[in-house]
Amino acid sequence: MISTDRSRSFGAAAAALLFLAVPAAASTLEVPQAYPTIQAAVDAAITGDVIVVSPGLYFENVVIPFELVDLTLAGKGPGTVIEGHGMNAGGSGDGLVIEADGVTVRNLSIRNARAGNGGFGYGIDAFGDDITITNVLLSNHDAGAILVMGDSVRITNVTANGCDGGIEVDGQNAIISRCTVLNDRTWGVGIWGDGGTINKCKVQNTPDYGVWADGTGNTIVGCTVVNGGSYPIWCTGSMPKVLKNDVEGGADDQYGVTFEDVEGGELTGNHITSASGQALLVDDGCTGVLVQNNQVVGGGPDGALVELSGSGHTFFDNVVSNAGGDGVLVRGTGITVDGNKVVHVASTGLHLAGTAQGTVVTGNTLADCALDGLRNSGAGTTATGNQLKNSRLDVTSDGTFAQFADNEYKTGGPDTAPEPE
Repeated sequence: MISTDRSRSFGAAAAALLFLAVPAAASTLEVPQAYPTIQAAVDAAITGDVIVVSPGLYFENVVIPFELVDLTLAGKGPGTVIEGHGMNAGGSGDGLVIEADGVTVRNLSIRNARAGNGGFGYGIDAFGDDITITNVLLSNHDAGAILVMGDSVRITNVTANGCDGGIEVDGQNAIISRCTVLNDRTWGVGIWGDGGTINKCKVQNTPDYGVWADGTGNTIVGCTVVNGGSYPIWCTGSMPKVLKNDVEGGADDQYGVTFEDVEGGELTGNHITSASGQALLVDDGCTGVLVQNNQVVGGGPDGALVELSGSGHTFFDNVVSNAGGDGVLVRGTGITVDGNKVVHVASTGLHLAGTAQGTVVTGNTLADCALDGLRNSGAGTTATGNQLKNSRLDVTSDGTFAQFADNEYKTGGPDTAPEPE
């Protein structure tokens, strides 16, 4: 039987161990009330602390070291400004460097980061998982506005203007939501990694890439890209989803929405206007892509408004109009073109190139084309149930049909060779 004294001694020791096991409560450190600089508050902080920064200009290059897990850095609105142009002699050259996991940054501005002193001039340069950045304004940085290398990153309600790049995450399961990138000198918003989402972001006036994703299972949804450079929306990898985005305008060599070397995935419900080149391109490295319910309007005089290369794609229930060249050009194999409307184009509505094999063309409306409604230069084409009207020649072919049946047309036919353009 255990004595009463020993029981009391054991209970006291257990209570002491329990006390030691409880982490210290998080503290709030105020700048400049208690600490003259943000870095001074960071240097005094421990894991889980909250640093609250009052409005003002802070001429600093702030570094949050790896041991300060779950730290929060919170301003009091856009008037809380980190001037990141290296006035700290030992500064990094980046406005804010994050080396710890679980850090949250919110409600402040960072501007004028300059390359040098070991940094590249990013607004925020972060290395860690579970980082959250929200309600931050970034402007005029020598490098990108935000670069994060880590998993499970959340970036929301961020605005970047006039930087040498926008918002980039290199890691798994990133979410970039409701962000705006304006007038950046290279690219807008992008993800390198798997399982990421770019949601309801706006990118305007970038020369190279607007919104992009490289990896498996990424989603770009509800974004607006205006004058988004050569590649307003660009994806590569496996099973991406590009859904309900709006692409407007662009440079002379713009591609609108591009899938490059993509396996599977879908392009659904996008609205693409005034593309100078190919508004929607699925390139020859792609397989099994679903392209449906998109509206594609306008385009340059050279090339097709929509180009489908690769193999095994389904092009379903899309509207293509006012193309400066061909409406839809099929170059690949085993592609199905079903239930689309292609009208008012300056060349051919649906052009099956000599490389196209086994194309199935069914239930489409091809009308008001300056040259041909349907031109088949491919091999083994099946064309059934299409409506072709009001083109110079509704149907022409210098290829072969496996089946041609139940199509409505008035001029040309499956044995009519195309006329010179």
